[in-house]
Amino acid sequence: MLSMLSKTMIFIAALVALLGMCQAAPWMAAVQQQYSRGDAILGSANGVGNNNNNNNPNLTKIICRPQMYVEARVDHTNDGIDYLRRKPQDPLGPPYFPPRTNRGHCTRVSCEYASAIYLCNDSDFGVQVPTATIADYAQAVRDGGGERCHFWDDDYGGTGYSKDVVWGQAFDVNGWFVVFIILGPFFFRFGFWGCSMLADFYLDGLGT
Repeated sequence: MLSMLSKTMIFIAALVALLGMCQAAPWMAAVQQQYSRGDAILGSANGVGNNNNNNNPNLTKIICRPQMYVEARVDHTNDGIDYLRRKPQDPLGPPYFPPRTNRGHCTRVSCEYASAIYLCNDSDFGVQVPTATIADYAQAVRDGGGERCHFWDDDYGGTGYSKDVVWGQAFDVNGWFVVFIILGPFFFRFGFWGCSMLADFYLDGLGT
């Protein structure tokens, strides 16, 4: 007979597997996160090029391969972008993202099999951002960052498989940014864990 602990672990695994196949609502899974500088910056509000365009006039820069994060799979994040575009607008207005506390405030807005999209608010005030705008910024990283942000990884996550991946952040003039995240070296090997609350606890633990 299974012990109570074994039954509990089986139940948790089944529950998390279900959560892993679901997209996350923009107001769920708020976490804190420390940010780090990446090894490629495309466009800047401070004179290093100009990444603004008609679709995203407030987009100030794109950072490729930020070292705090790991690349996410394009197929799953494409689904996330589509999800954000399809999501109906709430009659009360766009989703609200709280101001930073200590290192900043990140909210998961989409996740599929550990490949997530987060909006991180690094300002001292809350912001409301339409989900379609979040999708625009995610797409800007994927399509506007060149091969530094969007590339083929011949050994994705050490698995030996070649995958189309995206790795970067898009920053807004108002102090928030959109980032692709694969939720840690453990979680991307068992992708169904990556969209659970456990993954958010893991992400929270990355800060110092």
